[in-house]
Amino acid sequence: MTNPIITKSGIKTTVRGKKTDRTDALLIARMGQRGEGRIHIPEDYKTTKYYARGCQKLSIMDSAFSKYKTHFTNLLEGEDTAEFTELLAGVNKAITKARVQLHKDLTDSAQSKSFRLLQTIPGIGPYTAASILGEIQDIKRFDSSKALIA
Repeated sequence: MTNPIITKSGIKTTVRGKKTDRTDALLIARMGQRGEGRIHIPEDYKTTKYYARGCQKLSIMDSAFSKYKTHFTNLLEGEDTAEFTELLAGVNKAITKARVQLHKDLTDSAQSKSFRLLQTIPGIGPYTAASILGEIQDIKRFDSSKALIA
């Protein structure tokens, strides 16, 4: 299989007024015959990417929940009930539990030499290392540091 990003750029270079799967398939086949592109290797860290994005979304949710909790508490001005307090504590506990589990799943999915090597960089911990691996997949597919940065 050919990398879809490279295929798309090859298709964009041709000028045509219609889009059909047959035409695309022929263009991809011609590109392959000419030796253009490179073999697409399935993503090793596909689940890592989704775990990392889930952690990000949970962080956003946790932050929003804290703001709503403060807002509701201020609105009630000390008139909140035990049931209300218990409900807020339950939601907070559920978010915290989900974050802990997702962080564990994230680091478990990214265990590799690259994962450990990334963590040797000051300021990069398990979460950031796993997030980087989830997004870039295999670092060897980049020809240079400039290609990786781009």
